[in-house]
Amino acid sequence: MRNIIALLIAVSLLNGCEFMPNGIKGNGKVVNKEIEISAFNGIDVSGGFDVYLKKGSTPHVRLMVDENLLPHIKVASNNNMLKINTQKNFWKYKSLKVFITYQDLSVLDVSGGVDLIAEEKITSD
Repeated sequence: MRNIIALLIAVSLLNGCEFMPNGIKGNGKVVNKEIEISAFNGIDVSGGFDVYLKKGSTPHVRLMVDENLLPHIKVASNNNMLKINTQKNFWKYKSLKVFITYQDLSVLDVSGGVDLIAEEKITSD
C-alpha cells in the first residue's frame, strides 16, 4: 500500500514537469530567415517541419521558426539535393515551418513527422 501511495505522489509531481531530454524548448518568438540556396532537383527534409512547396523560377528557402531554434536547423544543398534537418529535438515551439520554392523536382524524401503542403499536385512515376 505504501508503494502505491508513493507511486501516485511521484506521478502527480512529475505530471506538472515539462521534460524533454536532449531537447530545446522554443522561445515563442517567431522569426523569418531567408536562405540563399543553389539549384536543386531533390528535397530531403526530416525533423517535424511543416513544409510548404511551391514551383517557381528561382530556388528559394525561407524558415519561419522560433528564434532560439535557428542555430540548430541545418539547411544545405549538395549534389542537386536540398537537405533540411534538425540537429536536436525541439518541443513546445510556436512555429517550425519551411517554405521551399523549386524549379524542377525529381526526388522528394520527407520523414520524422514532416507535414507536406504543396501548391500544386505532385506526381511520380
